Amino acid sequence: MHIMLVFLSAQGHLNPVLQFAGHLASRGITITLATTTTGRERILKGGMGAAVEAEGTIKFEFFSDGWDSRVPNVNLDDYMDKLEMLGRESLASLVEELAANGRQVTYIVTSPFTPWVVDVAKKLEIPCSVLWIQSSLVYSYYYRVFGGSGSNGEVPINLPGLPELNLEDLPSLSLPSNPYKTFPRIITQLYARLGDVRMVLGNSFDNLEPEEIRFVEGLHPIRLVGSLVPQVLLERP
Repeated sequence: MHIMLVFLSAQGHLNPVLQFAGHLASRGITITLATTTTGRERILKGGMGAAVEAEGTIKFEFFSDGWDSRVPNVNLDDYMDKLEMLGRESLASLVEELAANGRQVTYIVTSPFTPWVVDVAKKLEIPCSVLWIQSSLVYSYYYRVFGGSGSNGEVPINLPGLPELNLEDLPSLSLPSNPYKTFPRIITQLYARLGDVRMVLGNSFDNLEPEEIRFVEGLHPIRLVGSLVPQVLLERP
């Protein structure tokens, strides 16, 4: 089995993906970590790529986001728009190139912030799942706001196991004052595509947030793979 994990090398994204990749690789599964050409500079400069690939069953590959040799000096909305426009074709070409070289991808896992990857996997007839790198609580909140549940961002919001949440309690990216218009669009597109994925892979476990997990299970098939926290952090006093 050969699983491709598609992700952005942004803050808070890389560690959960690396933890998940390590879990899969320890079971003898071949893993390709696919991120953008902009991310390549960050990963290779820090020596992370060589360290991860030294494990033997994990390889890094890169697809174009339009800024192949420099860090983009654009706002987030413009970057994400261009990433989707170029990434669809570039990622598909990468998968086809790997297959031609005897490394056929048999499963794709995407991050929540690249929902268009689901379309690429569907076109290539490769099964796909979404790795939700945040908690089930955040997942259920975003579903209420962006997933068509009818809340329309109204407050207070009631979530399983928590007191009422008011405006000051909510993630800033979900509020009308959020300057990045691409975020609501991306999350809305993600929930709209869940019918085309096998399952959501949740960064949680039953005893951590049981009520939130039960809610998420009622929305779409979910498999818990967490907590995806580096062991070194768990061992800190």
